[in-house]
Amino acid sequence: MSTGHFLSVRFRPWTYVLLALVASGLAIALSHSLNSGSLGPETIPQAGGATTLYNRSSHAFGQPAPGLNAAEAAKHTAGDAPLMRCLSLHLQRLTLG
Repeated sequence: MSTGHFLSVRFRPWTYVLLALVASGLAIALSHSLNSGSLGPETIPQAGGATTLYNRSSHAFGQPAPGLNAAEAAKHTAGDAPLMRCLSLHLQRLTLG
């Protein structure tokens, strides 16, 4: 029995084939789980719950949340212009220094 380094152990050729098959199986399983949507945003709890929107555009804050009644939609519309003014002033301060 050798007391040398663990890399000095000799593997039989079939162990490499077995290792390649296991690695391929894991890669296929991971790819399938990512493509099937099991790890997608619909399975992860969102901070906004049902009102969470997936909008990364510059108009994201201008969109009302889904499911608002008429009074809530009016409140959103009334607050939209002041919010945009505030954000644009903040952006000007960041760019002008």
